[in-house]
Amino acid sequence: MGPRPAAPAPADGNLVAKPDYLRPRDHSVCGDGGFGEDAKPELQSHLERYAVNREIVKAALTDMGLSSAPPDGAFYAWCDIGHLTDDSNAWCTEVLETTGVALTPGVDFDTAKGHRMMRFSFAGSTAEVTEALSRLAASPLLQS
Repeated sequence: MGPRPAAPAPADGNLVAKPDYLRPRDHSVCGDGGFGEDAKPELQSHLERYAVNREIVKAALTDMGLSSAPPDGAFYAWCDIGHLTDDSNAWCTEVLETTGVALTPGVDFDTAKGHRMMRFSFAGSTAEVTEALSRLAASPLLQS
């Protein structure tokens, strides 16, 4: 049996790691427990913005013909671009160079199928996300 985690894997935002990976107080800055009451309104505003952006992104990606895993619980969409390329790194680089939109190649997260995937973050402002989606939609790189 391998090393045991430092704590059970609860769903309340606690860090789970081997004890030798933790420095003093690392655990106190992870999850909701690391923030004071005064930070909660700001955190809530981020969550609300992510929810708005998530709906905008889901609709726009569908309109662009890109399928993605439901972006639930995260602030990015994991999109299949296999009908457009078999090299997500090169494709994302070309998108950046031609549109100014930074996408993350799937190979950064999945060595088996990442060559046909990309990640679109919607953590920015709603205006920034909308602008990025408009630029991406206008790109000839979306034509298969």
